[in-house]
Amino acid sequence: MQISVKLKRLSRLPFHAGAELAECSYAGLQTLIIDADEAELDRLEQTTDYQQLNLSLWQATFTDAEQLSPALQPLVNGMPLVRVCGEVVARLGAYQLLLKLADHPQPLHLWCEQVSMVGIGQRLCLQGELHATLPD
Repeated sequence: MQISVKLKRLSRLPFHAGAELAECSYAGLQTLIIDADEAELDRLEQTTDYQQLNLSLWQATFTDAEQLSPALQPLVNGMPLVRVCGEVVARLGAYQLLLKLADHPQPLHLWCEQVSMVGIGQRLCLQGELHATLPD
């Protein structure tokens, strides 16, 4: 899943950065984790233009869609640990899925330990860490 963002601020660690987003093509998303080398992070810090990022959900675990009050959803969307619901469109290996979200044309790549229990076309709700990388 690819999105377009304008960065507000980066909080850097080696090969990772917490990013506050000034603007984002995916409504409601305010923060995420960017995985990049130091040169890529330097370039991101120096630009004021929109950047394309590839999103994936790491350490995804199953969750109950009914547990979260709709009033709290905007707050959860603003945190690196996010909840998503969608339909499984592909299994990419022992630990990877593609999940089609209702509000985005591209599927979201998930890293999940319970892939063997999931079938194509199954509707799932998961939560995990939202990570982004720069496109190749």
